[in-house]
Amino acid sequence: MNLHLIYTLQQAYVAYCAGATYICPLVGRLQDQGHDALICRPVFTAVERYNYKTKVMFSSVRSLEHVRNAINLGAHACTVPWNILKQLCQNHFTELGIRQFVEHTEMSTIRASDLVKTDQVFLNCNSTILDALIQMTKSGLGACIILDDKNEIYRVFTDGDLRRLIKSGQNNLVEMKFNELESNSPISIGFDLHLMK
Repeated sequence: MNLHLIYTLQQAYVAYCAGATYICPLVGRLQDQGHDALICRPVFTAVERYNYKTKVMFSSVRSLEHVRNAINLGAHACTVPWNILKQLCQNHFTELGIRQFVEHTEMSTIRASDLVKTDQVFLNCNSTILDALIQMTKSGLGACIILDDKNEIYRVFTDGDLRRLIKSGQNNLVEMKFNELESNSPISIGFDLHLMK
C-alpha cells in the first residue's frame, strides 16, 4: 500500500499504524505553498525512532536540491522527473576529466610519424647561440641540430636549453659557440611508435 499526499507528521503516523508500505510527502507542493522542503524531517525521524516498517518516498521533486535533501534525510526512495534525473550526474570536473580521458585515448593512436616536421635547422658547432635563436625564430621550431666538423650530430639545442643556460647565470650567452657546450646524444624513436608508449 502506498499513501500519497502526505503533508504532516500526523498523516504519516496514521499511515505507519495502518501498515503502509510507502508514504509520499510531496515536498515540491509543500514548497509551492511557501514551506521549506525540510518540513518533512519529522516524518523520517519517526520511522527511525520507532522502527516503523513503512518506507518514505520523497515525492514531488522539483530540483537537484530536493534530491540532496532526500539523500540527507535518509529517504528510502525518491520520485525524480526525467529533466532532474539527467542532471544528477552532471558536473564540470567530471566533464573535464572525460574530455581528458578521450584526448589521452586519441593520443595512444598517434604515431611519431604523424607529428614529424620535415623542415629542420642545422648549424655547425662553430655557430653561436645567437645564430641558433635567429634560425629557430625564422623556422618557428623550438630546436635546432648542431653538427660537428664531420657533419655528425654534436647535440640538439632546444629553447629549454636556452632557459637552463640563462638560469645558470652564464655571461654573453648570445656570443657563446656550441663547441663550448658539451655534446649530447639525442634520444631517437622509430616513426611507427605510438606517443603513449
